[in-house]
Amino acid sequence: MIFAVDLDGTYGAAPILWRRFCLDARADGHKVFCVTARPESNRSFVEQFVGDSVHEVFLTDYHQKREFMEEQGIFIDVWIDDNPHAICSAENVVDNIEVSNTWRDRGHGAE
Repeated sequence: MIFAVDLDGTYGAAPILWRRFCLDARADGHKVFCVTARPESNRSFVEQFVGDSVHEVFLTDYHQKREFMEEQGIFIDVWIDDNPHAICSAENVVDNIEVSNTWRDRGHGAE
């Protein structure tokens, strides 16, 4: 699988947790990228912050993350981000919520 982990509000909010997750995922053969909306001028800080826990860091300069990554030829399987609107358009987020609600309404994910 290919994972994308956001920095601000996600990795940065619980760095020990996300560092362990990223390293474990990589050890299991998955690819993990840090994808942040920050501008290129923040690259040094971001790379130092996440260190070797990810394969590579991508800075989208405030562009939608999914489109940016697909332009790089990378298709993310799992997005880990506190702000879904930064990943794709609001229309796509609504579509995903409707699918999730249908899944839940069918009895999946019940506690």
